Amino acid sequence: MYFTNILFVSQAPACSFSTGTGFIFEDQFLQISALLPSSNIYGLGEHTTRLRLPTNITLTMFSQDNPPLPSQPTENLYGVHPFYLVLEQDGCAHGVFLLNGNAMGKWEEGGGRNGNGWSYPSITYRTIGGVLDFYFFLGPGPDQVIQQYTELIGRPYLPPYWFLGFHLSRWGYMTANNTLAVVERMRQKGIPQVSI
Repeated sequence: MYFTNILFVSQAPACSFSTGTGFIFEDQFLQISALLPSSNIYGLGEHTTRLRLPTNITLTMFSQDNPPLPSQPTENLYGVHPFYLVLEQDGCAHGVFLLNGNAMGKWEEGGGRNGNGWSYPSITYRTIGGVLDFYFFLGPGPDQVIQQYTELIGRPYLPPYWFLGFHLSRWGYMTANNTLAVVERMRQKGIPQVSI
């Protein structure tokens, strides 16, 4: 099946766009695309790329215990958050969250043009199945978008008091003795530490 996708802009009027990939619904493969009103895109999982996502990037949405490597900034880490926030040119923002439990990828492509000839970046979701359960958050500002999103998924909890102390955490302690040596050096240097 093939359908034309629609872009909703948080400020009226809404615009309808068509891309080459559209909507594909096959057995164990779902794909949906949309053009975005701005290249100011944030979110989409845990990765080590910069906060504002570059265009023409591929991100995998499948939680793994990968170490963060500078040579592979688009490799996913521990969490899968198929939510993005777009900050539009006029300062308004919107967000989209895809609730789907299957392995998925997200591709930002070069984009397309609307009827006025303006170029926009695009986003394509690909998943191996499940339901395409989209939630749209219309803001109008980025802080309201995040409030609306966390109202749906749950607010962060206030950690216990001891958790707000001095912590040392990093990936790559190879042995317990290696970790104990780090603790001992911290004590020798007089650096306060609550946990490691």
